[in-house]
Amino acid sequence: MRQRDGLRLLKIEDVICLLAEQKYTTVRHTGGEDLIDDSLRTLETEFGNRFVRVHRSALVNRDYIEAIERTAEGQHQIRLRGREERMPVSRRLASELKAHFQIPG
Repeated sequence: MRQRDGLRLLKIEDVICLLAEQKYTTVRHTGGEDLIDDSLRTLETEFGNRFVRVHRSALVNRDYIEAIERTAEGQHQIRLRGREERMPVSRRLASELKAHFQIPG
C-alpha cells in the first residue's frame, strides 16, 4: 500500500479493515495500522471481492468477520475474529450483511 512517506507492502489477507478518517484511510492489519492516501471508494473498487462495507466509513475483510451481533441498544456490530474490538454496522447495511452471510433476524 502506498503511504505518505513511501511504499510498504502488505499481504491483503493481513488487512483486517479499512477506515476512512478525514483525508486519509487507516489500514488496520495484523501488524498494527498505517495511514494511506487512497479513498475508501477506490479501495472498495480495487478489493471489493475481499472486503464488505459495514458503514459509510468502514470496509471489513470478509475473512475476519466472525459474527454480526445486536447490542442492548439495538444497534448491529461485527465481531472480528481474534480481536476484542467490535465494528459498528450502519442500519442501512445491517440487513444486506445478514442476508449476505445468511444470518437470521
